[in-house]
Amino acid sequence: MKTFKDLIIKNNSQTELEDILNKVILSSPPEWIFLEELASDYSKNVSKPKEQISCFESPEINGVKGYVWFVIWENELKVNNIVPTKSGSLSFDEYNGILDEFYEKCIKPITIGADSSLTISEGKFNIEIIAGTTVFESLKKWEKSCNHSTGNTHPMDFERWANFLCISFKEKSKLTPDLLQRWLFEACDWNDDELVSKIVIDYEYGISILEHYVNN
Repeated sequence: MKTFKDLIIKNNSQTELEDILNKVILSSPPEWIFLEELASDYSKNVSKPKEQISCFESPEINGVKGYVWFVIWENELKVNNIVPTKSGSLSFDEYNGILDEFYEKCIKPITIGADSSLTISEGKFNIEIIAGTTVFESLKKWEKSCNHSTGNTHPMDFERWANFLCISFKEKSKLTPDLLQRWLFEACDWNDDELVSKIVIDYEYGISILEHYVNN
């Protein structure tokens, strides 16, 4: 499943991160426009030094332009957000395409120094890692065998669903209702919005009941 990529440069020294940011501003190619006024306004709104904030207007990439916010927060210099220059929102592919190009054209050519580390996330969720292997296996067992017209209401389907729910609670899984919903739609090709919404509510409600039982 797709997600928005992260681009993060880490260094324990904010001064060194400011030097890296300044290099990016000074050496970026002309088609990547540093918007000093926007960056200055943002620094005032969040009470941060202007040396720690930048905003670039990208050239057209995959048919869209974006504003790339590249900001220092504590020991990280990272792409804080990318928004379209026009109204609306960016798809995962559009956002990640702009981020990749920002890295190639503006970050990669400069030297960040041996004390800094750079990470770019993959742009994909591994739901098995997030949920946990045991939880994910029980989820798959329910999904593959259940009636996709009723979900978890048939007695045998409910038994497998309840087993998944209890394992998810016991393992303190990080599987969120939103990720469960996306997995059913995107990975399993479910197309009944009403049924999926019910299943997601059942998951959230079921975890809440188990938490209440344990705590009381």
